[in-house]
Amino acid sequence: MTSKTSYTHEEWATLLKAPFYAGSCIGAADVHHIDQRKERKTMVKEATLWTIPDEARDLIRPLYSDIGKFREDTEQIPGYEEEINSDNWKPEALERLSEVIKILEAKATDEEVAAFKEWVMYVAEKTAEAGKEGALGLVGPRVSEKEQAALDEIRQALDPSE
Repeated sequence: MTSKTSYTHEEWATLLKAPFYAGSCIGAADVHHIDQRKERKTMVKEATLWTIPDEARDLIRPLYSDIGKFREDTEQIPGYEEEINSDNWKPEALERLSEVIKILEAKATDEEVAAFKEWVMYVAEKTAEAGKEGALGLVGPRVSEKEQAALDEIRQALDPSE
């Protein structure tokens, strides 16, 4: 089992950003200004609500602790320190997710890696479901076709073997 001390400061900072990279891919995939606030708030909230499996507690619980400070101040979400251009952000965030998995695969157990991937997908899915995609965000499906495509791309970035 790995813990925060198993990673360098830079590696830990990269792991910390993973759920936000995934959530921001959703926001960049199908930009609706009404939904962006809902998606952002949901992303931050859900990042620490997933039930951590026992085999990944030593890894993910400290991440939850570090993420907790972003719950109220969504302007300081990790990964948002750069100016986001939705045309360029999604490929960049997907590449960063692939880098996260490489870091994990080098140090974490297989169970921790699997749990981490599930956690990131959970955040991405909840973010995609945050708003309705129809007129004024009042009607329509919870997940647009573009968001579903982004979810598929996130899944692929997290597990390229599938």
